[in-house]
Amino acid sequence: MILLRALLLAAFMVIPPESPAADLVETLEALRIGHGVPGMALAIVDRSGIRETVALGLADRESERPMTIDTLMRIGSVTKTFNAIGLLRLQAAGRLGLDEVFHEIAPELPLANPWKDKHPV
Repeated sequence: MILLRALLLAAFMVIPPESPAADLVETLEALRIGHGVPGMALAIVDRSGIRETVALGLADRESERPMTIDTLMRIGSVTKTFNAIGLLRLQAAGRLGLDEVFHEIAPELPLANPWKDKHPV
């Protein structure tokens, strides 16, 4: 749950383009420590791609192994949250209706839905 809080805090931070990445890293490090998150890795991106990668804290508290950008982490169901945020942002931008049928939007992508007659996705 702590990791989810940290990921959501990072996902919702809007940083102006002129703000240096160091300010963001400093803010995230303070949030990480303040919320008791052992470690995190992040990529700072803009429209042109990855600007910087950063690892903060520990990958393992017991061994005090530091976090690296290559540390594998279990994220559980966090991807559902990010997908939901992405869909809501598309909806807010008028690019997607939440009641649209997936197969009509992207017919080239396979989707097996045995309940499609009563409950289309």
